[in-house]
Amino acid sequence: MKTLLVTGCSGFIGSNFCHLYGRKFRIIGVDALTHGSHPKNLSDSISFHQIDLRSEEALHQLFQLFKDQSGIDGIINFAAESHVDHSLADDSPFWSTNVLGPRNLAKIALRSKIRMLQVSTDEVYGSSNGSVPFTEEDRLNPRNPYAASKASAELLLNSYREAYGLDVVMTRGSNTLGPRQSPEKLVPKAILHFIKGSPFPLFRTPARRMWLSVQDHCRGVLAAFEKGKSGQVYNLSPKESEEFETSDVVERLRSLVGKGEIKLVDDRPGYDLRYLISSRKAREDLGWAPEENFNETLKNTARWYLNNTDWIESHPDFRHQYPGGVL
Repeated sequence: MKTLLVTGCSGFIGSNFCHLYGRKFRIIGVDALTHGSHPKNLSDSISFHQIDLRSEEALHQLFQLFKDQSGIDGIINFAAESHVDHSLADDSPFWSTNVLGPRNLAKIALRSKIRMLQVSTDEVYGSSNGSVPFTEEDRLNPRNPYAASKASAELLLNSYREAYGLDVVMTRGSNTLGPRQSPEKLVPKAILHFIKGSPFPLFRTPARRMWLSVQDHCRGVLAAFEKGKSGQVYNLSPKESEEFETSDVVERLRSLVGKGEIKLVDDRPGYDLRYLISSRKAREDLGWAPEENFNETLKNTARWYLNNTDWIESHPDFRHQYPGGVL
């Protein structure tokens, strides 16, 4: 059984990866338990260590601990500061976590001669202006500090590959939905607002997004880790037909909840109106393809949050956003 170091193991996609593959691999989970994380997300099948990726020394000590055992066979980095609005308010933690963190992991991977997979985002491409989807060969054009920090991490890791021979693979995923996502994100936030009877704030200008189930996203990450060619990037997205306006998704969620109001608010600065990417390369080179249908995924996701409102209200991000525990 291979041993994987999985960072961001109590965040959204990272925790779902651990729940999905915690029996297939021996997983050493690392998380700083800061923004986006929830201790209730942790899988019982992993070995958890609370570590900040910005501490190279802490990571080195962790690897030394397991070096005397069976060692670590690879790194999958889900950890990141990931909320655009927060990056617009204060971008300093985005640069330290999203760039310095991957750099420290890369140095460990080089020293241990193991593969590293960096989970990136479609936001590094910037906003789509036409009907032709972005491919992995297109120029990066991030338009907010969060996306810029993720693009910077990619460039840094690629420089480590060129200069030092780092075995690194990267994925750029589309918008993802599923359980255990921070209540500051669109789907759980909308559901909670509708349940509580508080109007949901929706940006005034219509935006289009592709929506990938978190399980399919996790399968794509593993496929890239196991089958991807070193130095390559793989887009992970649903079929192009599964692209929807944000307002349509919110309306569907309101219908699933059975009540709720929507209020239009001003767009945030640098608002990307469309992310359209092609995952043809991942389908052809990795043999990966999404297995889940958007409509069913949305229903199952809404059902999970409706059945776990206590999880939402106990999430640190909810308590930070609503200190009184009330919307």
